[in-house]
Amino acid sequence: MIELVGLTKGFGAQAVLDGIDLAVPRGSFTALLGPSGSGKTTLLRVIAGLDHADTGTITIDGIDVTTTPPGRRGIGFVFQNYALFGHLSVFENIAFGLRVRPRGQRPTRDELRRTVERLLAMVRLDGLGARLPAQLSGGQRQRVALARALAITPRILLLDEPFGALDHAVREDLRNSLKRLQAELGITTLFVSHDEPEALALADHIVRLDHGKLIVP
Repeated sequence: MIELVGLTKGFGAQAVLDGIDLAVPRGSFTALLGPSGSGKTTLLRVIAGLDHADTGTITIDGIDVTTTPPGRRGIGFVFQNYALFGHLSVFENIAFGLRVRPRGQRPTRDELRRTVERLLAMVRLDGLGARLPAQLSGGQRQRVALARALAITPRILLLDEPFGALDHAVREDLRNSLKRLQAELGITTLFVSHDEPEALALADHIVRLDHGKLIVP
């Protein structure tokens, strides 16, 4: 479960998040809807620890993680622009989060290979591990980004408009894959979108944000 209490965040004189109180149920698929500039991406980044809130607290499964470094929050993040490493193969992109773990927590070479191959199969990219991101379609790159986020076995998955740059057919396929994977793995998922039909198709719960404030129905 994610619980946010009194979160605020500003950049200069602009208040981007304004007193956010939100509880995301464990294992749920929650959509965060709102127009461009409403603070959706900033809220995800604050939950992930990539940005720091000015005030307020973030609790995950009952533990206060407000000041916990990003790598210790157990969060997988899928960025809107994929954020893949262009010089690394698909295999190495997915393996990256496991390779940079502290020495005692890193998997063996065989365990790493099995994990990455399982994830490649899960996102339907079997046999493409040796390719570079530039050799993939947009939909395939998005699948790599999802597999990389899942590789660290996150408690929480954050997705920032992951389908925005894809055509309709690819979006539909990836939406179905994402919903299937989320249900299979039971990961608490917070999904940012400005597309209400897409949110309704995917989410168990919908939260609306506008001008940094949650909109209560």
